[in-house]
Amino acid sequence: GGGGGGGEKDPSAGVAGEGDGWGTEELDLGDLGPAVSAPGAGAGAGGFYVAPTVGVPLTVRWSRESRLATDHAAAGSFETAMQLLQRQYGLARLEPLRSAFLALAASSQSVLAPAPSLPILMAPLTRPGGWPNACLSLSSLVERLKSAYGFVTAGKFAEAHEAFKAITISIALALVNSRQQVAELKELLGICREYTTGLRLELFRKSVGADDKVRLCELAAYFTHCNLQPAHLMLALRSAMTLTFKAKLKRTAASFARRLLELNPKPEFAQTVRAGASGTRGAVRNNRPFQPPP
Repeated sequence: GGGGGGGEKDPSAGVAGEGDGWGTEELDLGDLGPAVSAPGAGAGAGGFYVAPTVGVPLTVRWSRESRLATDHAAAGSFETAMQLLQRQYGLARLEPLRSAFLALAASSQSVLAPAPSLPILMAPLTRPGGWPNACLSLSSLVERLKSAYGFVTAGKFAEAHEAFKAITISIALALVNSRQQVAELKELLGICREYTTGLRLELFRKSVGADDKVRLCELAAYFTHCNLQPAHLMLALRSAMTLTFKAKLKRTAASFARRLLELNPKPEFAQTVRAGASGTRGAVRNNRPFQPPP
């Protein structure tokens, strides 16, 4: 009787029909088939994540493809860099290049510390073409040359000698972009050679005893035959003139004075030189000017 109206309603009652949940007309999407990940999407055969393949670091490319010893040193491949230097330049002693190698390797990488508990991040610093951004260039060597000139002017011969040696060593690893820069680099090498030779003579002269006056004068005279900047040549001629005058080698002192006047020094200094040169006239001692070494 009365219990028939209290029965539970069917949940699916009033629904348009099974499969009509989208509320749209039936679409022909074709056979979708099972879900398959695209190649390289990061899913393995079992559905788990697969990390992408690690690429080749730039430093490996630098040491594999470059023919420049500078790029190999920047990549940290010091062994191949030394082999290239031996094959291209015939260098026998490579120990002096240690500091230049380390500087190149350090300057080609940027380092970032994200947090104290995380490892550091390193990113290569590159020049156009993807090659390392080397710290040794013609412009940087010219700046170092100016500093070396300053040491010579100040009379710091030991520091100047080390500075010119360092520039000479770095020239083998310097990067240039044109033939003109190659010519300028060769000129820089010639300057360093002249100054290194002259400074070695001066440092050796400092070690000679004061009693050996003739030897001191010879070494000072040799220094004046190095191809120096005019300002430095005037200082060398003045030193040689003073030494030879004190040693009573007056004719030799007069020859240094004449060379010094040819460089057009300051008027007050030129007057002093002329006065010293005039005092050597009529000298009894017979000596000849020193000649450059063969």
